[in-house]
Amino acid sequence: MVTSNPLSRAYLDEPLTQTYHELEEIALVEDLSISEARLKEFKEGTASDDNLQILMSTVLEGWPRALDEVPAIYFQLRDEITARSGLLFTRECLIVSAKLERK
Repeated sequence: MVTSNPLSRAYLDEPLTQTYHELEEIALVEDLSISEARLKEFKEGTASDDNLQILMSTVLEGWPRALDEVPAIYFQLRDEITARSGLLFTRECLIVSAKLERK
């Protein structure tokens, strides 16, 4: 005997207001326990760091097949790096620019 999945017929009439990626973005940024001023500083640091900007565009546009086009440490973590709200994360950890890392 074959039974159909009852949830497959229980669709929503109205469209979803938030997508999965929007919810994920909210969670990543809201989970950072830092002030708004510090968050702004991290965003500006990411925007002004040439290496992180290359990484940001690589994450958003797609990873190259060859290792020589991006730093090796990032290439090894390519499946774990995400870009959200002008910031880069590896898993749930924020990737900080070298200039801010010293502070």
